[in-house]
Amino acid sequence: SVIGQLSEPEANASRSFLDHYMEAFSKHPSKQRIPAVTFSGNHQWILKYLLLNGIDSKYWGASTFTGQWNSNTLKVQAGYNTAAQTHNVLVELEEAGYLVKAPGRIVFRDIRRLFESWILAYRILKHVLMPLAPLYPGEDFDLWREKKGGWWARFEQAASKANVPILVGGHMGCLALGVGWSNNPSILLHATIAHPPSLELFLRTMELKETDNKNSPIQLQLHRFQKPVLDVVELEEKPQNRTVDIIQCVLDVSLLGGRGEEQA
Repeated sequence: SVIGQLSEPEANASRSFLDHYMEAFSKHPSKQRIPAVTFSGNHQWILKYLLLNGIDSKYWGASTFTGQWNSNTLKVQAGYNTAAQTHNVLVELEEAGYLVKAPGRIVFRDIRRLFESWILAYRILKHVLMPLAPLYPGEDFDLWREKKGGWWARFEQAASKANVPILVGGHMGCLALGVGWSNNPSILLHATIAHPPSLELFLRTMELKETDNKNSPIQLQLHRFQKPVLDVVELEEKPQNRTVDIIQCVLDVSLLGGRGEEQA
């Protein structure tokens, strides 16, 4: 692990920083079975890969596949080691009536019901959130957001400096992708727990700290693995490529107040 490669003081600092968030993953399994489909990380990644294939790259970032779809080609395109990993997900989705496999093709059925079930499952899952607040006393959210050229410019710099995938989702992600209409100013970020020192560096650069206020307008959602959220985009120098994919934006805002359901 990354922590295992650190010096003892660095390792202790990193453990204290993310210890209770690591415990949250162990207490709350990464998936809970609901009727028909689990919508586990594998399900969500494969669904994104199939549904977003060929869409404008600013909404997704992965290359377009124009060949024939089957478990083997999907394994290669989606970055899995064995075809069984993709085959089992496709079988479960087909049995639930969400898709039909034809020779060389995968055809989706009842997309609305699929997304209704997906959003419901996403709400049921336990999400590990770290509420954040401005670092300096007396600095409120509005002041922090607007200073030094605006929070987005500072985010770009901090994410590049940390050199790990940290992406914007929620309402701000929708606005960056040009599909947002709500004026909710809350900020939802996504990052992996795999690189604690880099995450600490990012927060210091952003002048943010952890807070006990669970209703803070700044939230960092932590993920154990990069799939299905953080592997999706290629980070180029444009704002859209520091955001999650467009389906993740739908899932994010479905959890949020402030007209989140309407935005979804």
